[in-house]
Amino acid sequence: MFFPKLLRINKDFVERIREIRSSETFEAPDDFLQEIKRWTFENILAIALDKEFGFIKINRDNPEFLRLLKNTSRTTELCFELDVMPPIWKFVSTASSKEMMSILDETQIILEKYVNEAIENMKVEEKEDKSVLQKLVSKDRKLACVMVMDMLGAGLDTVCITLDTQLKKKKLV
Repeated sequence: MFFPKLLRINKDFVERIREIRSSETFEAPDDFLQEIKRWTFENILAIALDKEFGFIKINRDNPEFLRLLKNTSRTTELCFELDVMPPIWKFVSTASSKEMMSILDETQIILEKYVNEAIENMKVEEKEDKSVLQKLVSKDRKLACVMVMDMLGAGLDTVCITLDTQLKKKKLV
């Protein structure tokens, strides 16, 4: 079900690497982690929403995608401050806790739009194999949106940092 989409996404990523790497040293640019984030984002959303967005090549400057990318990275930074540091925000509203709530609200609004769009497409296309989104929506629409947020939150930085570290260890980047 997901294999053809993921294969196209991965081919786009390989083409993108060929476009941006040095023609002399074949090394990737210093900001290659951003390309890994785009690739990871695209793969997660292809599985979660059963749709290709083209963030690697075609829709690189999509403003909603750029907001989601920024929000996801900032959420990771704020998690350390809010979860690891002393939890002052549980007693007094702090700038960081307000920022986190604002980011999560904005992310939810953007993702709900895509979840609703995917639900409309599901009504048009009846598939034998149900996607992750179809299975979740059959339970609860809000649950589907929260799950997409969780997939991005848990998957994006984890995959990006792991892949970036491994590529640097092998001196491929």
